[in-house]
Amino acid sequence: MFDQIAVVLSGIVDAFNNNAGAAVLGATLGAALSGLVIYLAERRKEKIATALRLIEEYTSPSFLDIRADAGIALRAAMKPGPKSWDDLYHSLDKVEWSKISKMDHFYQKLDLVVSVREAHNPYIKRYFGREFPHWYVQYFEPIIRESEKQTDAVYFFPNLLRLMGSEIAAYREKLSKYDPTRRTGTQTQDPPAA
Repeated sequence: MFDQIAVVLSGIVDAFNNNAGAAVLGATLGAALSGLVIYLAERRKEKIATALRLIEEYTSPSFLDIRADAGIALRAAMKPGPKSWDDLYHSLDKVEWSKISKMDHFYQKLDLVVSVREAHNPYIKRYFGREFPHWYVQYFEPIIRESEKQTDAVYFFPNLLRLMGSEIAAYREKLSKYDPTRRTGTQTQDPPAA
């Protein structure tokens, strides 16, 4: 049996030693590499399109209104001090809560898309690196900290925190220059390893 396998393998090797065999091998490798390059280019285009769709959703007129209203509602609700997600849910009217919830769910979706690598992360980081640090430091982080006091620790946005850590640090630094009392020492807890 081993002799038969050896004969077949030596026949294959001999076939590739002549010009026809080399041509077949070259054509096969060329086709495989072409296919890989096309796949990678199409995959990159899909990821860029996904990132652009998320940016388009975030900047749509209806979502701009949601963002503005959610920011106003959060600033008012947190004036006496940070509240948990549960406290916000029970203290805000349904319309205000809905807008805050839409912001949270958008960033949860963005975090998921980043985690499964379905969007072009350089585009996500470039655009949302200006937006996410504001929402995270000003609103989500204090809410998450209050929520952790009431329930088991839950990590929100671990992938966005990993992707935009330097942007969040820069935002904290910028805040400290304008008002040294504003969360300059707040440190983000490291999310659990995935």
